[in-house]
Amino acid sequence: MQVRFIIYTAVVCALCAQPVFAQSWQESYTSAKAAFGRNEVAEAYPLAKNALSQYQQEDGSTTTSYANILHLLSEICYSLSQYEEGLEYVEKELVILTGRDETQANALINAAAFYQAVGRHTSAIQSLEQAKEMLLAFYKPEEDPIVACQLSLAINYYLTNENHRAFELFSNHLPTEPTEEQLQAHFYYSRLLAEMGQPEAAMRSFRKTQTKFEELGMGESTEYGSLLTALAQVHHQQGAYREAEVLYARAEEIFEKNNQAESDEYAALVNQRVVNFFALGDEAQADQLLKQVAAQANGTLAYAQVLTNCASWHAANHATALAKQQATEAVSLLRADPTHTHQRPLYEALKVLAYIEGLELQPEAKNHSQEALTLAATLFPENTLTRLVAQNHHTRNLLHVAAGAEAAASARTAMRIVKAHFPQPMSETVATLTLLGRAYQQQGDFLVADSAYATALQLYELKTLPIDQHYTYLLNNFALAQQEQGNWSRAHDLLVLVAAQMQQRKSRQFQEYAVAMENLALLEMRLGRTAMAKQYLDSALVVFDTDEKKQNTTFGSFQLTLGKYYQSMADFAKAEVWLRSGQGILAQVAGNTSEAYAQSQNALAVLYQTLGNYAEAEPRLKEAIRIYEQKNNSREVSTAKQNLATLYQIQQKYSEAETLLTEALQLDERNLGKRHPQYGVTLQNLATLYQKKKDFGKASELLEEVRQTTQNTLGANHPLYATITTNLAVVYQDQGQYAQAEKYWNESVTARKNLLGEDHPDYARSRFGLANFYFATGKFDVAYQQFEPVIQNYQNQITRYFAAMSEKEKGALYARIKPVFDTYQDFCIQYLKNNGPAAQLTEQLYNLQLTNKAILLNASNKLRTAVANSADEETKALFKDWVATKEQLVKLYAMTRQEREASGVDVTTTEAKANDLEKALTAKSTLFSTLTSNTTANWRQIQSNLKSDEAAIEIMRIKKKFVADSIYYVGLVVTPAFTEPRTFIWPKGILMEQRLYRFFRNSIKHRLADTISYATYWAPVAAAVPNIKKLWISSDGVFNKINPNTIFNPHTRQWILDEYTIYLINNTRELAEVQTAAADGITKTASLFGYADFNLAAANQVVQGGKRTSGTRYGFDSEDIPMLPATEKEVVNIAALLNNNQWQTDSYTLDHANEKNLKKIESPTILHVATHGFFLSDVELTDEPDEGNDQAYLKNPLFRSGILLAGAGVRLENSEEDGVLTAYEALNLNLDHTELVSLSACETGLGEVRDGEGVYGLQRSFLVAGAKAVLMSLWQVDDQATQELMEQFYQHWFSGKPKTEAFREAQIKLKEKYQHPYYWGAFVMIGD
Repeated sequence: MQVRFIIYTAVVCALCAQPVFAQSWQESYTSAKAAFGRNEVAEAYPLAKNALSQYQQEDGSTTTSYANILHLLSEICYSLSQYEEGLEYVEKELVILTGRDETQANALINAAAFYQAVGRHTSAIQSLEQAKEMLLAFYKPEEDPIVACQLSLAINYYLTNENHRAFELFSNHLPTEPTEEQLQAHFYYSRLLAEMGQPEAAMRSFRKTQTKFEELGMGESTEYGSLLTALAQVHHQQGAYREAEVLYARAEEIFEKNNQAESDEYAALVNQRVVNFFALGDEAQADQLLKQVAAQANGTLAYAQVLTNCASWHAANHATALAKQQATEAVSLLRADPTHTHQRPLYEALKVLAYIEGLELQPEAKNHSQEALTLAATLFPENTLTRLVAQNHHTRNLLHVAAGAEAAASARTAMRIVKAHFPQPMSETVATLTLLGRAYQQQGDFLVADSAYATALQLYELKTLPIDQHYTYLLNNFALAQQEQGNWSRAHDLLVLVAAQMQQRKSRQFQEYAVAMENLALLEMRLGRTAMAKQYLDSALVVFDTDEKKQNTTFGSFQLTLGKYYQSMADFAKAEVWLRSGQGILAQVAGNTSEAYAQSQNALAVLYQTLGNYAEAEPRLKEAIRIYEQKNNSREVSTAKQNLATLYQIQQKYSEAETLLTEALQLDERNLGKRHPQYGVTLQNLATLYQKKKDFGKASELLEEVRQTTQNTLGANHPLYATITTNLAVVYQDQGQYAQAEKYWNESVTARKNLLGEDHPDYARSRFGLANFYFATGKFDVAYQQFEPVIQNYQNQITRYFAAMSEKEKGALYARIKPVFDTYQDFCIQYLKNNGPAAQLTEQLYNLQLTNKAILLNASNKLRTAVANSADEETKALFKDWVATKEQLVKLYAMTRQEREASGVDVTTTEAKANDLEKALTAKSTLFSTLTSNTTANWRQIQSNLKSDEAAIEIMRIKKKFVADSIYYVGLVVTPAFTEPRTFIWPKGILMEQRLYRFFRNSIKHRLADTISYATYWAPVAAAVPNIKKLWISSDGVFNKINPNTIFNPHTRQWILDEYTIYLINNTRELAEVQTAAADGITKTASLFGYADFNLAAANQVVQGGKRTSGTRYGFDSEDIPMLPATEKEVVNIAALLNNNQWQTDSYTLDHANEKNLKKIESPTILHVATHGFFLSDVELTDEPDEGNDQAYLKNPLFRSGILLAGAGVRLENSEEDGVLTAYEALNLNLDHTELVSLSACETGLGEVRDGEGVYGLQRSFLVAGAKAVLMSLWQVDDQATQELMEQFYQHWFSGKPKTEAFREAQIKLKEKYQHPYYWGAFVMIGD
């Protein structure tokens, strides 16, 4: 923007004081001056040229008259934009004016105007400084001539990128409201504000200037067009692309009206407008403008410049593929110039191309960057700011391609230029120091890096420089360096400053703000502060959700971060959804050979490795390594190889793991050096491998080496050092070097407490290790002091996270925590054995059982109950959607791979939907804060609910921590008379679970006498409660597979059934919750299923298009599934009994006893199913991808157990159901008000026994579905005996007895007819 009134005219008055000129040139001069005064510049120019020529012919002396003619010509040339010619006149004028007076000062100011116009801003500054010095002899600093001179200086400092000096001068001398003489100063000040990250202030300043232009009637001038262009650019930077386009269009109209379509400013306008059209998504308009530019007279140059600008914009907006294409085309066009006159545009294009290639970590970036730097050296002297900027660009590109040593050399060159030519701090000084810090940081020399960052930051803290665009760049890099050194608190403070600065700059709606939030979230995750991490991630997500242009690598990478967050929270389904979504974006935008895509593969691989899906993880890691190697990114190659090595370690492929870790170590040593923290991480991973290979000597040697290096470089108060000491403690403990082990355990605990706080999981792990050490070395009292807060920490994790998780997620979290509780249980028992009774310890042990035993089942029950009791229709609709989705999953699992592909429904997506629906239900239900309310349960509550003749017993299966292959069982017993819970032990757990259990089962199966099982399983119970005969028992392990009533007491010659009344429950906590109901106090509805037509033959049905389902799959001897005639009579008799007691009964037999009808029932009080049951316990499970339906079913125990219904022996095409109700499907039944599910079928009580959680099978599913109690069988049953047992049970129950007592009476009655428990003892009732 050039404003014409910059030229001073004070020297013209000197003409009046001169003698009368000769008529010949005087007339020409007078006419020229008059024409110029009338603004007839074109007419004035030849007259003034003629006056000069005539004067030189007639006189030629360098007098004041000559100076006046030169001055007039310079004014005319300035008006005609003929700056080079005008500069010649003004420089000749200065030679004549030798006095240091006001006249010469004004001439210097005029010269500065020309220097500014031709881009020689350094010369302009020199002239203005001289003029200011002269004028200060005549004027005060606050008077107009001095102020005008200062403002001209500010403009030229701004144009040389010395923004801090410009800002200071503008701030001190520019009035708030613009005047006509100060329009140019206000214009540049507005631009300066925008560049300093103050867009709101910039727009206010622009608007004031715009208003003044319009008041002066200059709203159609070229200068006004320049102002509109600059204002549009600010709108563009703020993302207001439509507002920017309105201003660009108006500016273009003004330029064309003033015949400026060939000017540089017009070309710049077109450049910016093309970029804005791309931002608007209007590629057609952008392409049309590009074609117009290419068609111009100077089309090649202009088109190349537009391409360069577009490439720069697309790179900044992460469209790197398109950006590289445009920059490459621009470079090609400019290189083809035969005149070699386009060197400056070529430099700009090469600079942009190298930057883009650097972002993609492509090795070509180094060559193009060097070529650009070489051109810069020929174009710009070393003492120019542009030359320094070029050097800094080169350093940045070298950093992108991890050429650390070369980058450091380039940064040192830039620092030499700064010290030699720019001793006064400026904005580019900060950029130079920041890049110097990055270069040394990349090499692991944090001492130099931190010094460079701190020096740069001090320039802002001491207000030597105003906050500008380099401030946040410095803070981000300084924060990264602090993170690498483990100074997380300092890193956090720096990143908070970044976010605050962006908020101040009103840039919260931009992706750079989202990235700042993401960085803070990543740091919070490392600090273990997941709640804060989630807040930052949510803030970032809000920004992305409001950005129409978010489908870029930034958003893709952010989704990877979200996935990692959910993985850290054990929300694996959500993690997978985000990771896959991020990978999809990165594949689309960056391509599936890009490093960004490799990052997504690495992240997904780590997730699948965590989930145990090694077959999915391995190929992804290998692909990531291949891509990183192709891109020459050896740092990421090292990381991916270490992840693959970890996978191989898990699979015990130690040789392959060692090869990978050795290669990674060599890469880190070559690229980073032994002082870099990453080298220490790799060395530590290699040591961990040797530890697993039992090569403790080599492991400890490596760990000691990395410990010493880490202590020297990062210090002992660092997370990496804490991890090393933890691993050292484990190694020394394994070697029996207990003094060293204890030392390092204590160091680990102290370091993590100081670094992370006592709530962090890593601190809990270290303290658990120390407690475990004291346990292993027999220091029980010290161990107890360590265990107590550890157990509370892990219990808090359950309380904190369980409420918002699905059952699958709860299971994953609890699987990681449970080994800690298991160790603590073993410790408590060993403590009691060695130290004698300890009331506090047994109380804590019992309370822990109340809190955690069957915790997953309990949480699922509570969720179901909350939904059932909810009055919120939206919640109920959500529940129905969840159930329907799980039903869809069952069908998908049952399909072959080909059938699933033909259906077009993706299993993974459906699983994720089901998981998300479950979490949404949890969030909506009133249970959100009470799902873990069981944590407050204690043994006193249980005791207060016991009658004087009752006892509660918790059975625990415990594996000895420090003895291989050693299992024992512990009973915790409470009676009203006890002052604390007491313990008793079954010491021979493995015998109980194997040989002795097989003996028990065979005795039942073959109807043999059993005089051994009493001593094995029951004698410890009898001794613990000698005078109590009514027991509430919560079983564990092998006790879940035994009906204690069927044990024979050889001393009394009676069955346990005769001597005791036993209530089997999942957790004795239920004593404080359960209300036992008699049959006459409940709603009387029943659904009865029996005598199912498994093969669809009895009903004379013709099976068309169906396939036989082999009966041998479910344990039968033939292809057909045998009918159960006795169940017909059972259903008929029970229905008659129910009807006689005024029950509303629905009976289903033959082909009506099908899966569809069973799934349609609506919470009957009694659900009775008389059919075949199954549990597939001896199937072969593999990790291979399933080609059919088997593996999808069999890996989940809820698919391996179930009941057979009508049509189970025939698989019909296009049928909705297959006649097999699995335990997984039973979860979805509506049994919210069902008092009893009676499974009059074989082996319906079997399933996969999981320590502390019970049996995963039909019984669990019916309880989760809402049933209060489940009656089920533990072995194959006699049909006739079962029929009689069930009829007896219902008769006793309907007579008014509680369910459990009624069932016991029925068994006693049946025992009168059938003495052996094979007939009467198969069934057990869980719950009441």
